[in-house]
Amino acid sequence: IDLPRAGQYKFMSKSKGATFGQEPSAHSVIAVITARDLYIGCHSYEDYLSPDFETLFLFDNDYANLWGFPNFVEGLSKNETLGAYLFVGNKAIGENSARKIGLEYIQTVTSAKPDFMFSVNCDIHPIPKGHRNYQSFQEITNTLARTFALENALREPSEDL
Repeated sequence: IDLPRAGQYKFMSKSKGATFGQEPSAHSVIAVITARDLYIGCHSYEDYLSPDFETLFLFDNDYANLWGFPNFVEGLSKNETLGAYLFVGNKAIGENSARKIGLEYIQTVTSAKPDFMFSVNCDIHPIPKGHRNYQSFQEITNTLARTFALENALREPSEDL
């Protein structure tokens, strides 16, 4: 795929069965995952996936290749994700650029336009799975999307954000 305003950042790979936003997500949401300048704390990338929504991974090309990201993404099935996509650049992408690419992906590629985009650095993880208040990234993302949709529905039309 080509994102004209993405500059140096290029599409590299996709998961099996990914439709590039042709299928609507369960709660009208997409996740964008990137990293800070250092990748310290980045792990468990499968935790950012869900069959309920698409996930865009945006990383430095060297990091993506070092950790086998093209193979990781291409090995994912529809049981694991609605669609996973890897975009790479020749330097750290950062939050602002990642969000920009996520928005351009939504605007120029998808036909089932999600209402919400959640952008997260890969070193941000839910509390440990053994904790009594643990919620997965999927649960958190879906809950936030449902809550924001309800909040938008309750607002007066003149109060739209």
